[in-house]
Amino acid sequence: AYQMWENWVSWWLSFAPDKIEESSISNCLKSGKAFYFKSDKNGYPTLYILTRRHHPGAASLEEEQRFGIYLVEQGIRLAEKDGVDKINIVYDLSLIHIS
Repeated sequence: AYQMWENWVSWWLSFAPDKIEESSISNCLKSGKAFYFKSDKNGYPTLYILTRRHHPGAASLEEEQRFGIYLVEQGIRLAEKDGVDKINIVYDLSLIHIS
């Protein structure tokens, strides 16, 4: 467990997920494929992921990864601000087309 923690700290310091700038994930942000909107009755922030707005190749894999980590960090901040320790995720698979 300690080794896993050390690996996480090393990753955290090198990747700096709390310092991801919106300009580095602008393609993902513009797509509207994932966003926080309000909270539930318990005060948990709610993340909506709309798969129909994901367009493969519109952003690099690195940007997609940063975007995912950015969303987690944003959720943590929102939850802490509201004094809660959880977030909701609504993963909307409606209206997707598989070719």
